[in-house]
Amino acid sequence: INRVGLEDGVAYFTGGGGGVAGIYAANYLEPEGLVALYDSSTPVPGGTSTFNLGEWGQHDPIMDHESVVFIARASSGDRDRGVYTDAWGPLAVVADENTRVPGTTEDFTGFRSPWLCDGNVVFFGFGSGGWGVYHHDGTALRVVADLSTPVPGGSGNFTGFRVSSKPFFENGKVLFRAYGDGQEGVYLEEGGVFTVIADRNTPIPGGEGNFVELRSGMQLIHPDGWIIFSNQGFPDQDPATPDADAGVYAYDSGKLSVVVDKNTPVSGTTDT
Repeated sequence: INRVGLEDGVAYFTGGGGGVAGIYAANYLEPEGLVALYDSSTPVPGGTSTFNLGEWGQHDPIMDHESVVFIARASSGDRDRGVYTDAWGPLAVVADENTRVPGTTEDFTGFRSPWLCDGNVVFFGFGSGGWGVYHHDGTALRVVADLSTPVPGGSGNFTGFRVSSKPFFENGKVLFRAYGDGQEGVYLEEGGVFTVIADRNTPIPGGEGNFVELRSGMQLIHPDGWIIFSNQGFPDQDPATPDADAGVYAYDSGKLSVVVDKNTPVSGTTDT
C-alpha cells in the first residue's frame, strides 16, 4: 500500500497483491466497500494495451470529489507513461509521451506530481529540452511556467522546479515552488500574471532576516484564498543558528502572517 489520501470521506491509495495492482478507494466508514478505481485490467485511453500499475509509489493519485488524476505506464505499446483523469467524463489522457510539449516541437518524456481541482489538472512535465509546470482545463494544455519563464521579482529565468512540492490549482490560480540562479520562492500564476508569495528577498514575519528555504509539504490554496507554506532554515544574517526562524506562514490578500513558529507557545505548556 502506498500514496494514501482522503477526500470527502473516501480513502484512496495504490496497492496490490497476487499479481494484481491498482488504485483503490473506499468510504472509510464502510471498509467493506473497497473498489478498484483503475487496475492492471484497465485499457489505456487511446492506446492498445492495459495499464501497468505495479509501480505503486509512482502513480501519485489525487482525488477531487469523485474524480481522480494519476500517472501510469502502459503495459506495452506506444504510450509508455502519461497523466490520466476521469474528471472530464470517461478516463482520458491529460498528457502522455505522444503529447507535444506546448510551445515546442518535442514530446513529453516524463511526469511528476499531478493535482486535480474542479476539472483542472496541473503537473510537472519533462521534455528532452527542459521542464515546467503545465495546466489542462479539459479543453487545452498550456504552460504555466518553464525554463524560459523569467523569475518573478528576480533576475534571469527559472532553472528548475521543486517536484517534492506538488503544484496546486484553485479558483483559476496555480501555485508552485521554483528556483533560479541563487533564487527560490513560492509563486502564484493567474492568466499569465505571476505573484511572489515568498522568496529569499521576503522578510520573515515576526522573525529575523529573509526566508531562506521554503519547504515542501505545506503548500495549499485554501478555498477562502489563503496560501499556507513552511520555512525551515536560519536567518540569513546568522547561519550558525540553524532552524532559528522555522515556522508555518499564511498568505492572504497580499499579506504574510505567522501561523506557528518557534516563538509560539505549545498548547497547554509554557514552552515554545
